[in-house]
Amino acid sequence: MSVVLPNYNNANSIQNALTAIVSQSSTPEEIIVVDDGSTDDSVAIIEEFIRRYPIVRLLKNGRNRGAIFSANHAIEAAAGEYIYWASGNDMVLPGLFQKSLSLLAEHPQAGLCCADWVVFYGIGAAAEYKLGWTDRSAYLSPGALV
Repeated sequence: MSVVLPNYNNANSIQNALTAIVSQSSTPEEIIVVDDGSTDDSVAIIEEFIRRYPIVRLLKNGRNRGAIFSANHAIEAAAGEYIYWASGNDMVLPGLFQKSLSLLAEHPQAGLCCADWVVFYGIGAAAEYKLGWTDRSAYLSPGALV
């Protein structure tokens, strides 16, 4: 699995985002961070992760090009069988990669894996967002999704 992570001025959150990714029980093959012309200290934080974790790579855009351009840049460089698109201001909850990879192995016809999410609003405050497609992990055919 390759993780692609566009970054633009995420100095206040990129350390938490990267820590959550490298702490997964199923470690990705690579984490490709694309800096999109940041003017804060986020690149220095990313470079510290590169020193500690050889699976982290940094690509830099010559100027600010946007998240989609940056993600596409990383996807072109990615070598993993699967791609997880991370965000510099998000945290992956523990076990997501292991659960997702297990489901994808169980259902090789699947082309996408997604999950519900939680938004944290400071200390102790959180809201869960459910897609509502099923009440358990499941394979949904393209017809069922339509």
